Amino acid sequence: MTLRVETFQQEPISLDRRLQRRLSFVRERAATAPPASFPELFPKTKELAAAYRLLSNGSVQPAHMLKDHIAETVGRCEAAGDVLLLADTSEMEFGTPRRGDGPLDRWRRGFLCHVNLAVAGVHERRVLGVLNMECWTREELPETARSKQEKKRYDQARSSDPNKESLVWQRGVMASHCQLAGRARTISVQDSDADDYALVSAFQEMGLHHVTRSKHNRALGGDFDELKLNELMLNAPVQIERTVPISSRGQGPGNGKRPPPKRARTHPARRERTATLLVSCLNVEIKRTQNAPSDAPNTLSLNVVRVFEPHPPEGEAPVEWRLLTSLPIGTRAEVEYIVDVYCVRWVVEEFFKALKTGCSLEDRQLDSTQALVNATALFVPIATSLLDLRSLAEAKPDAPAEEAIPAEHVEVLKRLAINPLPTRPTAKDALYGIANLGGHIVNNGRPGWLVLMRGYIKLVAFIEAKRRYDSFRDV
Repeated sequence: MTLRVETFQQEPISLDRRLQRRLSFVRERAATAPPASFPELFPKTKELAAAYRLLSNGSVQPAHMLKDHIAETVGRCEAAGDVLLLADTSEMEFGTPRRGDGPLDRWRRGFLCHVNLAVAGVHERRVLGVLNMECWTREELPETARSKQEKKRYDQARSSDPNKESLVWQRGVMASHCQLAGRARTISVQDSDADDYALVSAFQEMGLHHVTRSKHNRALGGDFDELKLNELMLNAPVQIERTVPISSRGQGPGNGKRPPPKRARTHPARRERTATLLVSCLNVEIKRTQNAPSDAPNTLSLNVVRVFEPHPPEGEAPVEWRLLTSLPIGTRAEVEYIVDVYCVRWVVEEFFKALKTGCSLEDRQLDSTQALVNATALFVPIATSLLDLRSLAEAKPDAPAEEAIPAEHVEVLKRLAINPLPTRPTAKDALYGIANLGGHIVNNGRPGWLVLMRGYIKLVAFIEAKRRYDSFRDV
């Protein structure tokens, strides 16, 4: 079975008033304590049963959960002007089988979630919100396709499938631009999983800017007809030397689950560090691939930026990016901008960490994929809010705290903070104040998602108590 969730290109069917009221109640309660289990969020039996029925209701879709959030995101994008659309797909894995789930590999089951996250600024990295989300399950692998050779033949036969997974990148970009309707200038940014000739061709046809990490050693046309992309870029003259912060990466998701073997090979573990990188660039023509649509152009003219680490630390794999882009490379500043744009892509990986770890999404005890997909959409606005706070605190630590969280939150936090906050707290003060409420120790460095969410729960609980007290006092 394949579960496809609409990508917001059309308005969702309206819910009746009863379901709409229940949806509003569930969203408000989930925002008060994102990591809490549903029995903790809804201690009354009737409330818990109503929440479960809502999430499992076939009439309720993620489009309903995210309609208001997407509208607000579009408004923020319009105000920002220039927006980076960060696309990525993440595997949602659950320890026990759920009704409607599908294989992630030979050992694990769950569903996949693809988002387009809007971010403003290559340095500020303000998280504006999610413009598009699509979730699906993979079909069960036929019993006759268990060996590697048989699986390869099965995959080749599916390469012409109109619903193949690689098309999710193109649908996501088109749906996001449909939401924006020309109200913001965008650059789509994606990892090597999106290195697809049809997608790059679609970008060019629609006149959209993009930065896509290359995965394939592509055949070239024009003056470099006898070479392939990787060999050509090895000899491209170095134009820039840059120092870039490289994020840490573990072998697993950090929750005790075994990492996918393929991901462990393609994305080996590494320590956080600052890398000295060299940058070269060229304009090339890449040839159409065999599995590309027949109506795609025979060649595409693209700029390629190679970013590589000549001397990595001992025991660390060197950084190596080949970035396909429509952005200009005529000046040093333009090339540096492309590198900066791609560095922002890691924000979307942090978004999934906030969703999975901070909101405890993969620990939810829901019995169906339909309910889990709705729960994913339910927690998206919460994950983006905390991610924006952390991004602002790191990019502009001296910015007023009110730029990241409501003024009411700031006032309550000033009274609750374990370490006293200044009269006018900054975004960094607010971040660490919330983390301290969750048990974070300053000497432990950057606060993780679990302590941030614990602190957020306490902060929201006190705010709710203050509101109730004020309402009683006014009676």
